[in-house]
Amino acid sequence: METAQLFICYLFLRYEKTVVMKIIAPRIWLILLVTLSTAALLAMTFNVWPGIPVRNNIMELLPALRDDPVLLQALQRSNKAFSSKLLILVGDTDAKKTADAATLVENSLQQQDFFGTPMTGMTLQQATAVGQFYYQWRTVLLSEQQHQLLRANDLPAFEKQLTQTLYSPVGGVNAALLSNDPLLTFYQFMRSLPPAQGKIQSVDGALQVRADDRANNYNYRVMVVDIKQDVFDMSLHPRYQQWRDKLQQDLQQQFPGTELLLMGAVQHAVWGASSAKREVSTIGNGSLLGIIALVFIVFRSGRALTLSLLPLGTGVLAGLIVTLFCFKEIHLITLVFGSSVIGVAMDYSLHYFCEHYKNTSANKTPAANNILPQIFPGITMAMLTSAIAYAAIGFAPFPVLRQIALFSCTGLAVAWLTVVSLYPTLLPPASFHHPRYLQWSEWLDTKLRHLFDHRYSRIALVLLALAMVPGILHIKANDD
Repeated sequence: METAQLFICYLFLRYEKTVVMKIIAPRIWLILLVTLSTAALLAMTFNVWPGIPVRNNIMELLPALRDDPVLLQALQRSNKAFSSKLLILVGDTDAKKTADAATLVENSLQQQDFFGTPMTGMTLQQATAVGQFYYQWRTVLLSEQQHQLLRANDLPAFEKQLTQTLYSPVGGVNAALLSNDPLLTFYQFMRSLPPAQGKIQSVDGALQVRADDRANNYNYRVMVVDIKQDVFDMSLHPRYQQWRDKLQQDLQQQFPGTELLLMGAVQHAVWGASSAKREVSTIGNGSLLGIIALVFIVFRSGRALTLSLLPLGTGVLAGLIVTLFCFKEIHLITLVFGSSVIGVAMDYSLHYFCEHYKNTSANKTPAANNILPQIFPGITMAMLTSAIAYAAIGFAPFPVLRQIALFSCTGLAVAWLTVVSLYPTLLPPASFHHPRYLQWSEWLDTKLRHLFDHRYSRIALVLLALAMVPGILHIKANDD
């Protein structure tokens, strides 16, 4: 190891760092690229992480849950019990249309393999099951009213209640019931069970709710169905969206005016995943298109345009692979925030291009490797400071922040290495035929440098700083 270090130092002292970069850096970059590609291929081959396992469950980001496996398991079981439910309301002003539309929705649910059996009301079997459950303890069950009468030792009132129930024309008491429950204690207990809360009622064996606050007085049939697959699994979302869109289309075609309402965690999961994908696409594609347009307008070179995309691709690819190897998965939020690496890593290419075309003209074509020493300290310092800033958020106990830190630092380092190692070889000297951009840049640089040389400019700067003081005093920190 010491011999290798001495040899590298000797090369730096003897041949200068530009020659060393030209000889060694491309090989390092190629070795790194081949290593990462081979590791990714082997991981997919041996099913270490098939495809790209993207997670979007927000609850997995909480550090307290990750540190407490028991709490995490309890929360997962609780969330699964509620998140797997889908509440469906289908309604119309006409009762028959509501019933027919509900039948269409129920048939559509039964045709999908990721749905369980929909619950549309209390069936005879369910009612029987409730009675059988309480029947085991019928001898010790009392209604609240009977309990108070017996506690007060008010036997006449107890006897009066029993007589009224026995001889009531709507009591429904028969000989079989009296033989099993002579004091009707179990009968009174079952009748005293609290009714269903809210506006939901049982109509013809189906659950129904009436929206009286609406102008048209819609009647909604209520259905609850279990989703067999994890609602946060992104492979479920396209199938669910396809089913939902088709169901809405069928309802509008067969029952115009019928309203379909869906509520459940799957609705939020589908919307959240779609929103995150749109943000990744908007930020990433927007940055990419902006970079392409600016590079092409300013440098008017297809080679520069192609090379500007090279560090971006290698940086994002390396960040993705390293994150997957360290965490075995990647969160959707990591991809959203990691897309900002595109804008940061592009600075390295722009610095190189500007220095390259600035020092190259039709009459003077210096060697390409003379450009690197002029920008190497600047882009290296930029890469290190950016990497330190991203790495700082990795100390927080949030797994997603650590993923973002690792993804960003890896992407920046590989993008920097691509520019330093490959650009001197892939970007030969060439003349720049659009000097007006350089003239505009020099004019703007001169104006900015001498912006506050005048006394009035300094006075304006002081007044502006004083105007900011009231706003600064109203800043409040909220670390909850």
